[in-house]
Amino acid sequence: YVLILYVASELASLKDRIKETKEFVILIIKISAICGLIFPENFSTAALLFLACFLMVFVAGAKLKHLFMTIIIGLCLIAFVFLLNYLGIEIGRSTTWLNRFVAHYNGDPNEYNQANSAIMAIATGGLTGLGIGNTVEGRFLSESHNDFIFAIILEEGGIFMCVLILLAYFALFYRCIEVSRNAKGLFGKYIVLGISFVIIIQALINMTVATGIIPVTGQTLPFLSYGGTSFLFSSCALGIVLNVSAESQKKKQKTKEKTNEEKEQIEEENT
Repeated sequence: YVLILYVASELASLKDRIKETKEFVILIIKISAICGLIFPENFSTAALLFLACFLMVFVAGAKLKHLFMTIIIGLCLIAFVFLLNYLGIEIGRSTTWLNRFVAHYNGDPNEYNQANSAIMAIATGGLTGLGIGNTVEGRFLSESHNDFIFAIILEEGGIFMCVLILLAYFALFYRCIEVSRNAKGLFGKYIVLGISFVIIIQALINMTVATGIIPVTGQTLPFLSYGGTSFLFSSCALGIVLNVSAESQKKKQKTKEKTNEEKEQIEEENT
């Protein structure tokens, strides 16, 4: 979230200059440097953070050709890391990442592992679920309270609970977009967008992992997965969003009061 604040500050300062190649490259290098420090130990978090910042830059009005080249270079660097791993040179946890990809696309569906257990939990839950606390697969999943909590929610609450959670996250995202649109400055606008991107992307990654759509990543479900520190920082991020919303409401109120005063003054003069 500190990086989100920094990128928001830079975008607010640059304004239309983000379209310039030099300014764009400098900002992307700064973002990449921070994400690069995270990358060796946590690929998914580095990718999540870079994607959120990338979307902020896109919203700020960067040129599509610059964004496209950034994507191409990023994919080439990731491919290079996997190529080095294939040649026997391991960077960070590249062997673990490669094994997860292989297990996801070429794994045995009957093998007992976390991903297959999560799918079993979802299938067991059905439409209405087994009831709160009546999980079966959750007793065998080693990360049922973190990475695969969404699968356990579906097992206990069924499809109805799944839809409810999805609506809650998208409602939060929609409200953040509204706050961003009404923010009184570019800095507040970009902060709210960045925070909302982080939360919604992380939630979608966790859900798609639990349902077997993408390989296991280790991303938790914001506000629902176990972990006090994660909950605390996510709450602090939403506190920033609420602060931006409060400031925009104050501005609206002042504008409204000023308009009313002007109307009263005009009516007095006419009288």
